[in-house]
Amino acid sequence: MLPAAVKAEKNQGYPLLPIPPLLESHVGQPLFLTLKKSYWSFDGSHRTNTIGCNGYYLGRTIRVENGSDLKLVYSNRLSEEVAMTVSGLQVPGTQIGEAARLMSPNVDWSPVLPILQPPATC
Repeated sequence: MLPAAVKAEKNQGYPLLPIPPLLESHVGQPLFLTLKKSYWSFDGSHRTNTIGCNGYYLGRTIRVENGSDLKLVYSNRLSEEVAMTVSGLQVPGTQIGEAARLMSPNVDWSPVLPILQPPATC
């Protein structure tokens, strides 16, 4: 049985976890994803420090066209190293960068990924 906090039908007094905003790719257009420090309030009253990708926390919801090649441009604008991977996509292991790619501060990583899968969520 799922806890009440994760049930979609009613929030039962718990704050809803927002889905990150949509970032849509058009054929031939790269998507830019910048990692930076920010803050977020899950309950509307208390702020907490976070690390986000183009936003306050988490990454973006990304929509791409099946059969296209997608260039992602990850930019680490943090003062520390970050382990990054392209989770949620079915891509060859060599393009994922093994378990995770270690990105130093102020470094970019730009994989080009073949999108060969039906729509999905992760």
